[in-house]
Amino acid sequence: MKDLKSELSKNLERLIIALMLTPAEFDAKMMRKAIEGAGTDEHALIEILVTRSNEQIHAMNAAYQS
Repeated sequence: MKDLKSELSKNLERLIIALMLTPAEFDAKMMRKAIEGAGTDEHALIEILVTRSNEQIHAMNAAYQS
């Protein structure tokens, strides 16, 4: 039960943070997370990049650089 509560609170925290960000800021945050550390989450990068329009990618780029 303790493990379940910790996972739920973690997911709830992620949800609240995601709702407070603009879509471009959220995508930039997820891109940063996908490339940080020793390994790269290629699946996450591909999912973000192929499902966004050019306009959305430019907005995400601006958010990423700020």
